[in-house]
Amino acid sequence: MTDTTLSVCCIGAASYDRSLRLSEPAVVGTSNPAKSEFFCGGVARNIAENLSRLSVSCQLHSVVGDDAAGKQLIDETRAVGVNIDGLAQLPGENTASYLAAIQPNGELFLGLADMAIFESLDVRWLQSIWTGISPNAAIFADTNLPADTFRTIVAHAAAEHRRLFVDAVSVSKARRFPNNLNGIETVICNRDEAKVICESDNDDVAVLAGILCTRGAHTAVVTSGAGDIGIANATNSWTQDFEPIDTVDVTGAGDALIAGLIFGRMHELETHESVRLGVKAAALTVTSKSRCSPALSKEKLLAEISTIPT
Repeated sequence: MTDTTLSVCCIGAASYDRSLRLSEPAVVGTSNPAKSEFFCGGVARNIAENLSRLSVSCQLHSVVGDDAAGKQLIDETRAVGVNIDGLAQLPGENTASYLAAIQPNGELFLGLADMAIFESLDVRWLQSIWTGISPNAAIFADTNLPADTFRTIVAHAAAEHRRLFVDAVSVSKARRFPNNLNGIETVICNRDEAKVICESDNDDVAVLAGILCTRGAHTAVVTSGAGDIGIANATNSWTQDFEPIDTVDVTGAGDALIAGLIFGRMHELETHESVRLGVKAAALTVTSKSRCSPALSKEKLLAEISTIPT
């Protein structure tokens, strides 16, 4: 049953994803045998689905085309319990797509993203939806949004004291972060994205997380693949390590981690406990072929942390 007292509005990407699993380790410059699969994806959409599976009331604001992929995204996202009243359909446009070439060991070899449709999510569009977002809802935003839109969300969150969680998405899109991160409750990114945001060559994930907090973020979480996770707040920075996981497909793991982290913070858990929940959610996802694991549930995460009320 969905807990209506917990509400999150996810703003950002909804895409139709194709995964090509390589039969052998990739060889550049030649044809590589692979098996293809199709999934509904997109950072904001995936996080909304994962949160819905965790019994959190979730609304998605994004855009799809008027093609078959867009219709499937609408139908499947509605079916998992996400409120899609804010999922617009643009006539004459193609739905965003993501192609992932996956090595036999489950690691990503190459990812290609066609996200041009999200340029329509400009500041005027944001202003049209903003007043309809519940003042009690936490907000998640990803950098698939245009830079001006993303930065306006950060500014609005700071001015209105809203809980805002953000994901850097990629190295190129990490450049869309404003210099002042005030207004962000938690920024989540990987090491390379953090180095771009921080304009730093430091490889230490805890140091990078600390820099993000000096820039104004309340909390920062910096991942390093299967390695340590750097965490920081206004007064401290540290690393957490976790047991290695047998991986089927890494795609969607970061989205699951963010959903688990948001779930924990919505229950007012400490950041390190929330990260533990995120890692558990990611572990369920990387052992599944799906972008969002059907096995993810509130009960599975409750087994990690006994202090969350049932």
